[in-house]
Amino acid sequence: MKILKRIIAAAVCLMMTAGFFTGGVKAGFKDLVLSAAAAREKAGQADESGIPEITIKNYHKTLDVYYNSTVIFHTAEDAPKGYEIVWSNGVKGTKCEFTAINSEYIIYANLVDSSTGKTVKSTDSVTVTVNTGFFAKVIAFFRALFGMTPVYEDFYNGKNPEESKETGTELISSVTRLKYGVVLNRIIKVYYEMDKYGRKTVTKEEVIKENYDRSAYSACYNDLLPAARLNTNTYRDYITEVLRLTNAMRAEGGVAPLTLDDKLTEQANVRAEEIAWSGLHSHTRPNTKSYSSLFIENGYTTGTAGENIGWYQTDPAEVCRMWKESPTHYENIMNPAYTKIGIGVAAEADPSKGLCWVQHFYGS
Repeated sequence: MKILKRIIAAAVCLMMTAGFFTGGVKAGFKDLVLSAAAAREKAGQADESGIPEITIKNYHKTLDVYYNSTVIFHTAEDAPKGYEIVWSNGVKGTKCEFTAINSEYIIYANLVDSSTGKTVKSTDSVTVTVNTGFFAKVIAFFRALFGMTPVYEDFYNGKNPEESKETGTELISSVTRLKYGVVLNRIIKVYYEMDKYGRKTVTKEEVIKENYDRSAYSACYNDLLPAARLNTNTYRDYITEVLRLTNAMRAEGGVAPLTLDDKLTEQANVRAEEIAWSGLHSHTRPNTKSYSSLFIENGYTTGTAGENIGWYQTDPAEVCRMWKESPTHYENIMNPAYTKIGIGVAAEADPSKGLCWVQHFYGS
């Protein structure tokens, strides 16, 4: 008998040295992802039906455990009044405890209406995989013999698990609705750290690809007016400098200077905002009308009118240089029939592309 005990003790020591008594989570480390409930991350928050969500505490999608180990799950929330929690294996209450002897368990919690017995909500399921091989059962026997059966409670083995972190990345798509029907589509690479319970902490986000979808652009004059007035103040120094450089060109050619007109400047800023957000770099407006329709709408029904536009230039010197080097733009600047000017500036919808610029000329 003493010899048998020594043999058993030696076997146990050998298995402990080999790590057989070390339980551990081999979970998929994936956060709970709900479809309609993804935006309701706080426990107990109700959806549109008014029935609170239920979730499994420290959720993982998969869990590998040792044979004959004790597995314990809890819901993160209590059942609201009039409901009870029933687990997929028939256990009732917030706690689900069982001994892992089958090769696989599919565990999830149901929220059941106490009056009707009808399931109204369910958590996502956890797949518990059990090693039921011969050697696993032998190891389980010795563990039980010495009172060392593993306990997996809320996805870890033991009461004081050593914290560990894994790092990873994932791609997510983002859709942001901007103004005038413009939509920003992004593919974002998210870097994160994840502890052994599957809880993620985002450490960095990197935009991999982005696209400004302007196909649904729609805006009338009054829609654009608030931003145009704001831009008039924001870019006041740029407007003043464009006026100075324009009149300097006219002076070189012996042409009288232009007067900055407030009404034309507001109109030019509406036009700049329109170009910046529609992405239509043309003297035809997004509504298919000519730029001259703006003059007519604002009461300039007689006289002579003209338009210069520019896009993606960063400052007045750059855009005025471009206009000077372009024969048709320079012709507008030097036209002696024009006596008034309105100047507009607007930031492109895509901030990496600089500014959009407009000159509206008028002469009676």
